[in-house]
Amino acid sequence: MVIESELHAFAPPCLVLLPAQTAHAFEFTLDVDGLVITVVQRAAVIPVRGPIASVNMLMPIFALLEREFRGGARGRAAAGMALMVALLVHVAHLSDLAAAPASASGSRRDALLSRLRERVAAHYR
Repeated sequence: MVIESELHAFAPPCLVLLPAQTAHAFEFTLDVDGLVITVVQRAAVIPVRGPIASVNMLMPIFALLEREFRGGARGRAAAGMALMVALLVHVAHLSDLAAAPASASGSRRDALLSRLRERVAAHYR
């Protein structure tokens, strides 16, 4: 991936988040299976690892988003927005998992849930 005229390589699977107005270009090779969705305002590279439920939820959401985008069914805008919220929640989970130490306790989980609720309240109400 080229970001601001510099070539960057990322270890898959991962999510690449870039701030608005960042010049970038994707150079996919034949063995890459990836999607590009533009919605994020801050920069980050998030490795996709952690509880299998979080990782396995991403691809079905991406597939549903693509189907809604390409389809012409009634309600596709509302469905697309709901799927984007679901995707962003899972991205937040993966971001927190990537930043958390390997042995997160129950109190750590409670803190993460509290942070997620604050983010949702700040951005979606």
